[in-house]
Amino acid sequence: MANQIAHRSTFHHARLADHLTPYDTGTVQAMDGLPGQLASSGLPPGVAEDSALKLLEGTVTRQATMMAYNDVFWMMGMMFVLCFPFLLLLGGRIRRQATATA
Repeated sequence: MANQIAHRSTFHHARLADHLTPYDTGTVQAMDGLPGQLASSGLPPGVAEDSALKLLEGTVTRQATMMAYNDVFWMMGMMFVLCFPFLLLLGGRIRRQATATA
């Protein structure tokens, strides 16, 4: 599971980062307001811009990780659904073996 989470997290991070361009209106709006807010809290302008980029990167990383956990959750759910009928078939054998040895 950990391998799948790491793999899917990297995949989703790359996909989300593809949309962070200077031409995307959502990115432009976020990057217009955030450095100003950070500068008004006392950071120098250059540090405020770097901090805004780091905050944006952190947001993308958190979203990619959440999407990876969602993928692995669905994968485990599908594995359960596929394996459950086989578990029902094994149920009778286990009971018979327990009564034979007792």
